Amino acid sequence: MLLSAPTALTDAGARDKRLFPFDRWQTALPALSVQFSQQAPFPHVHLTEFFDADTIATLVDALPSTVSEEWVHWKHYNENKLGLNKRRLLPTFIGCVIDELNGPPFVRWLSELTGIPDLIADPDLEGGGIHQAGPGGFLNVHTDFAMHHHHRNWRRRVNVIVYLNRTWDIAW
Repeated sequence: MLLSAPTALTDAGARDKRLFPFDRWQTALPALSVQFSQQAPFPHVHLTEFFDADTIATLVDALPSTVSEEWVHWKHYNENKLGLNKRRLLPTFIGCVIDELNGPPFVRWLSELTGIPDLIADPDLEGGGIHQAGPGGFLNVHTDFAMHHHHRNWRRRVNVIVYLNRTWDIAW
């Protein structure tokens, strides 16, 4: 499961191993739920080291070039970024991670964290997938669409945003 490099998971290994460290976050869940509910200006939680280091390194290495007509450019007052939300076009490892985050164990964990019962994952990745912002790119705090574009009876309730950077500068 590990290795082409000491910190890299192979695509095949991604299918055989849980990529989200459930044990660590399940233990922290009671405190995180309280923290989530008490944050302003909206309920949220910031989880440092959301994934293990080997998973992060492999995700960063797998990020595809944005030079493709499949990428959508969102540019308006809330955001300036590129996005790719077609599951079939995502690199295998990134797809495995997204599949795990859309899977029943993680969705149940997220439901417990937020206190929102009966959450369901969006297999269409509407507004999701992978997003990249280059120089001058941004994503402001904003409210996303509430109604799903293809499932009119679905309501968007929670976003999971994972920032992937080899280094992070708080000034960004």
